[in-house]
Amino acid sequence: MCACSVLLEQSIVKPLPDNLRNQYQFVILDRQLFYTPASVKETLSQWGDRGIQIYYIVEIFDILVFCFAYRLLFVTVLNHLFAIIRKNVSPKFFDQIYVLVLFPMVLTIIDYIEDGAQMIMCYTYQNRVLSDKLWQGLVYLTSTLNFIKWATIASSFSFTILLMIFAVITLTFPTKKSN
Repeated sequence: MCACSVLLEQSIVKPLPDNLRNQYQFVILDRQLFYTPASVKETLSQWGDRGIQIYYIVEIFDILVFCFAYRLLFVTVLNHLFAIIRKNVSPKFFDQIYVLVLFPMVLTIIDYIEDGAQMIMCYTYQNRVLSDKLWQGLVYLTSTLNFIKWATIASSFSFTILLMIFAVITLTFPTKKSN
């Protein structure tokens, strides 16, 4: 989402006159936790139609490239760590923890749903195709998905760090005898 920040800021904030640019509060929805319909309306009205169109492009890039790339990195790192651990622990223990390699796939699904919901939220705001109550419900749903995504990302990083520590420990003190 760094690309999102740069693209949106360059297309929305930079063209503003100097006196407005200094006062402008630049917001990226993906980086906010627990946003509200009021804050989303304010953000989207500040972005304007051009900013929302750029946001669509960035979200599509996020869905097609970024999500896939960093999930692939997560899966590769986890598989490598599990390969180290597999050599040094009992198979029974390994079988119990190996299912955790699916964690990045769960994160991918959550992120895709959240990105899609944000695009629908922007579209329905821009085109006024939902009643206000329904749109507010969509904002709260999207905000909740956003929180779940960030909680899952934090859990993934924590889990990966713990797995790295565990891999070092199993390399140092293997519980499985080498043949």
